[in-house]
Amino acid sequence: MLGSLADNSRRRSDDLSDYDFFIVTPKSDYYLYQIDWLHFYGEPALYFNDPISLGTGTELRVIFTNEIVTDIAIVNLSQFERLKENKIFCEKILGRGSVVIKNKLEPDILKYKLKEDVELSNLEYKLNRTIDEFWIDIYNIYKHIQRKDYFSAKYAFDRRITKLLIFVLEESTKLKTNKDVLFNGRSMNKWLDEEDFFLMNEIYSSTSHGQLVQVINKAILLFDNKMDDIFREYNYSKKSNRNKIVNRIKGKLNDIEI
Repeated sequence: MLGSLADNSRRRSDDLSDYDFFIVTPKSDYYLYQIDWLHFYGEPALYFNDPISLGTGTELRVIFTNEIVTDIAIVNLSQFERLKENKIFCEKILGRGSVVIKNKLEPDILKYKLKEDVELSNLEYKLNRTIDEFWIDIYNIYKHIQRKDYFSAKYAFDRRITKLLIFVLEESTKLKTNKDVLFNGRSMNKWLDEEDFFLMNEIYSSTSHGQLVQVINKAILLFDNKMDDIFREYNYSKKSNRNKIVNRIKGKLNDIEI
C-alpha cells in the first residue's frame, strides 16, 4: 500500500484520501480484467483501467458501493523492474511511505487465462468503462474542489473530462451520420451539429470556484444525455449497481455552495 494513508510520518491524508495499492504479479491480466477478486473487499460500482502516468504498466481505478476509492497499480515483474529505474517512482512514490504485503497466489489464479467472453474490444464494454471513468474523474475533481485546489481541479477537467466528452460526441455523431468520425476534437465545427457545438462551447473550465462547479454540471448533463442516446440506439445494458454511487456523487456536487 502506497500514498498518503501509508505515510503515517507526514500525516498527509484526510477524509477524502483514497487507497493506493501497487500489485506485482505474474498474472497481471487476471487482476486487471477479471475483477471478481475485488468482491473480497466490497462491491465495485465504478472501475476502469488507466495507464500508469510513468509510462509502464496499468492501474485499476475503483470506487466501491461504500464509497471507498482505490487506485490499484498492477504490473508484472519486468514492468516493476523498469519502474524501479525511474528516479521519480523510487523517490516520490515508493519512498514517500509504503506498507508491503506479500501474498501467495492461489492455484486457480496461476492457471488463469483471460476468458474469451471478456471481449475487451467490444463497444458495449468500452462504453460502460467510459461511464465509470467519467464518474471516477468527476469524483476526483470534486475532491480537489473540497480541498480548494482549484488549479488541480481545472487541470483534471481539461485533461480528462474534455477528452471523454469529445469521445461520446464522436460516438453520437457516428450514429446520426453513419460516418466514422475520429477527429479527436479537431475541426469540431465540421462534424458536430450546431446544437452540440454550441453546448460544447459553453463547457470551458476555470479556477473560479463557482464557474468550475457550473461547468461540471453542464458536462454531466451533456455526457449523460449522449450516453443515454447511444445505449438506447444500440440496445446496450448499463451496469445496474452504478446508479447508487453516481447519485451520491451528484448529491455531493449539489451540496457545494457556488
